[in-house]
Amino acid sequence: MISDLAIVPLINLIGISSNDECKQQAAELLGLLARNPASKSAIADGGGIAKLLALLNSDKVLAVELAAGALAAIATENPDMQRQVAQGGAIPTLVALARSMSNFRASASAMAALTQLNALEENRALIREAGGESIVSG
Repeated sequence: MISDLAIVPLINLIGISSNDECKQQAAELLGLLARNPASKSAIADGGGIAKLLALLNSDKVLAVELAAGALAAIATENPDMQRQVAQGGAIPTLVALARSMSNFRASASAMAALTQLNALEENRALIREAGGESIVSG
């Protein structure tokens, strides 16, 4: 599939590019590709979850927003991906981002990711421990 051929170069862009705009566009495209269930595994297998998690700590708000959105898309309706994102350490960062409200869109993307992660029972305790229970409890 052509989209799968694009995944590894996009992941590499996030990891090696010094251009913030390239990183942001790569994160956005990975989020779009993650709408395809088969692409979720390709993103994870290519190291994309770790790169997106690192991008959550960027000082560029748009990069953080797009990384959180991509993680939400990867985790949507996929327990294995929900597990992998949580095991990567995303939950405390996503909770802090969701609570910060310094940028509404970034906070909303973090809330969407947490909502997806909350679908997996084992992640609920991690969300609670990070102080995010009120974020996902509606």
